[in-house]
Amino acid sequence: MNQTLLTREHAPHETKSSIFRNKNFVIAWLSSLFTGLAFSMYLLGETWYVVNELKLETMLGFVLMMTAIPRVVLTMVGGVLADRLDKRKVMFYADLSRVGVLIVMVWLLLTGVLPITVLLLFAFIFGTLDGLYQPASSSLVVQLVERSQLTKANAFMQTSMQICMLVGPLLAATLLFVGSYTMLFSVVAACLFVGACMILLVKRRDSSEKREKKSFKAEWLEGYRYVRADTFILSCMALICLINLLIAGPAMTSIPLIVEQKLAGSALELSYFEAAMAVGMIVGATCIGLSKQKKRRATWVLLLLLLLCLTQILWAGISTFLYGIVILWVTGTILGMTNVLVITIMQERIDSDKIGRVMSFVGTAAQGLLPVSFGIMGVLLSVGVSVSMLLIITGILGVFLTISMFYVKAYRAGDQV
Repeated sequence: MNQTLLTREHAPHETKSSIFRNKNFVIAWLSSLFTGLAFSMYLLGETWYVVNELKLETMLGFVLMMTAIPRVVLTMVGGVLADRLDKRKVMFYADLSRVGVLIVMVWLLLTGVLPITVLLLFAFIFGTLDGLYQPASSSLVVQLVERSQLTKANAFMQTSMQICMLVGPLLAATLLFVGSYTMLFSVVAACLFVGACMILLVKRRDSSEKREKKSFKAEWLEGYRYVRADTFILSCMALICLINLLIAGPAMTSIPLIVEQKLAGSALELSYFEAAMAVGMIVGATCIGLSKQKKRRATWVLLLLLLLCLTQILWAGISTFLYGIVILWVTGTILGMTNVLVITIMQERIDSDKIGRVMSFVGTAAQGLLPVSFGIMGVLLSVGVSVSMLLIITGILGVFLTISMFYVKAYRAGDQV
């Protein structure tokens, strides 16, 4: 296993300087704010349109599945593109293409024709473009800041994204309350357009290291062999797959369903729930960013995941609005801490010239079982299994699988890296 970390190339600035004095990082951050805000607004609009406008609650899992499947497949392609091409342009064209999709969606809404079949197609296209965007976005940060600043940079980026997840649903719900779905998706398109234009303002850094030109297939295989040789990364990917199957999928599907079925709420209540989780993720990411904890981070990830499984079981027993707010805030806090830890551990470990490809494999692991989870949830819900029962069962299974990871030597070795 190659555990040697190569020296990374970074933007020309002092190691001890603040990340906020790094102009390229700040511009990339602003671009990500607009893109993140657009995504959170779109997600609420899409889910609420299915549940409340079309009255097709059992189809929600399939809509999410159609987004996740192409994201899984295209993420690995996006990783190779991120290492071969200008990351800024990959992100620009992905965002610009999503703007085009939204323009078509707005036109269909104006004509009064946006059935579930068309929405499924749009979900598929969004997932495809996201699969190209995410590897370039996640690997860009490594090129903009020093390695010693990665934890703070990732914490700041994650915190900012969660602010978007907080503001986005509230803004989306407000637009639906005072306007319409047409207004909402028009604003989403505008945010994506601004984010796309801003990423081009990041100055391209000339590399002093000339990369050997290889075929697309050769570079993909190189990244695959690199991941396969690192048993710690493989164990992380296995853990992520299981957690997404048993925790993330059911949780994402359950929130709008619980608002509609258990609380008889509206898009406003849904936005409050999503905002509570976003606030928690801000708190969690901020805590990790301020923390100087460098040891046994892999173990901390497992402990946090155990708590996450337990909060899912508690979420199944929701009876009041306030109870849901508290549980989702705690869940968000745990997620925020876990996300920053996992991303930083990976980025510190991976060689800089392979980070796009390797992070795409990790992203595939993170998303790989989500479509399966969404599909299973959709089928079980359609045959009459309650959402609460599904949350309890998957939460308990998640606890046992996470505990088993404590006995995986390859994963425990990550604490010594």
